[in-house]
Amino acid sequence: MQPTFSIQLADTNLTPTINPLLMSLEVTDEAGWKSDSLTLTLVDDGSLAIPKKGVQLSCALGYVETGLVPMGNYTVDEVLLSGPPNQMQIKARGADLKGPIRAPRSQSWHQVKLMDIVGSIAQRHGLNPKVADKFTNLIIQHIDQTEESDLHFLSRIANQYDAIAKPVGEHLLFVERNQGKTASGKQLEAIHLSGKDITSYRGSLPERSGYKRVVAKYHNSSTGKTESITTGKGEPTRTLSLQYPTHEAAQAAANAAIKGAERSKASLEITLPGNPLLSAERPITIAGLRAGLDGKWLIKTARHTLSKSGYTSSISLSK
Repeated sequence: MQPTFSIQLADTNLTPTINPLLMSLEVTDEAGWKSDSLTLTLVDDGSLAIPKKGVQLSCALGYVETGLVPMGNYTVDEVLLSGPPNQMQIKARGADLKGPIRAPRSQSWHQVKLMDIVGSIAQRHGLNPKVADKFTNLIIQHIDQTEESDLHFLSRIANQYDAIAKPVGEHLLFVERNQGKTASGKQLEAIHLSGKDITSYRGSLPERSGYKRVVAKYHNSSTGKTESITTGKGEPTRTLSLQYPTHEAAQAAANAAIKGAERSKASLEITLPGNPLLSAERPITIAGLRAGLDGKWLIKTARHTLSKSGYTSSISLSK
């Protein structure tokens, strides 16, 4: 099949201009708070004006025979010029992670819904909040944000609830980690791969974490004493080093830690012919590769590369 792409600047289709100049196009889709990215490397013959920082680009990838798949919207972050031979490299990100969302600020939150915290922060940065259904009614009894960026603050809360906080395009997401779901809770359809679909692979199969029980300490404001809660059964036990401000926060941290212990640390990297449907958080099932690597996986990072050599996808997977 013949690979194809589309690059749009607002209502202007740049594809006819970029196509004869294209050396490579790379889209990286990340799970977690890391920003997605788009990199265009072009022959710089002077026909394309240097794009200004902050302009919005949209990208689609696919094949002439099957059509294009939208790969997201990106903001130009940097333009690099080099030569000879004259080249222009345009780097764009899926969200502005260098802006005010990274600036330190202080605020206290008391007896407030998690979705209201996400909503307030999203509004502050001109984003639309998207909170997974599981968290919409969650009440945060008390939490302090002290000289801490909004992004770090939300990521800290997300870690307590085994979730992911991430700006994506015009949205601020707060979703379950490693669930293969959209922000609304809709299950992403799994992609099935056989051994013959895979060009190359590299896997690691370490043992799971040894602990089966987690202890978390918290400050009991009624008694003024330090108390603890326990999650899981059996030995060995891991005691979390932090003291949490409330019973609720300690319970959430312990739950997240025990889930992490139960989660396999196995990883797998795969290169295969380009497939624009491969995206972060999408489930993958593999059959016919080899024992130990066959089974269910989840995409952590998907990287799509289009060049004169063709279209390939590289994905990093976790169990």
